[in-house]
Amino acid sequence: MVIKQGINVNSVAPGWGLTNFDPRDPEEIKRGFIPETPRAKETTPQDVANAVAFLASDVSAHIVGQILCVDGGSTMQ
Repeated sequence: MVIKQGINVNSVAPGWGLTNFDPRDPEEIKRGFIPETPRAKETTPQDVANAVAFLASDVSAHIVGQILCVDGGSTMQ
């Protein structure tokens, strides 16, 4: 974080979502892992995009050096 130079660094940590990078059976994962999360749903690309849009907007101008978990509450467990 280099605030004096006007650089603001935050990050987004997405939760599990269906991608082509996971070789496991998506339905098996949905039946096993997803119901265990507080929101009981997978993280969607739109969920992550909304978080990024928020951090890129002026609304979050005073948020500095944070990791925004977009995981439906998985990190709370």
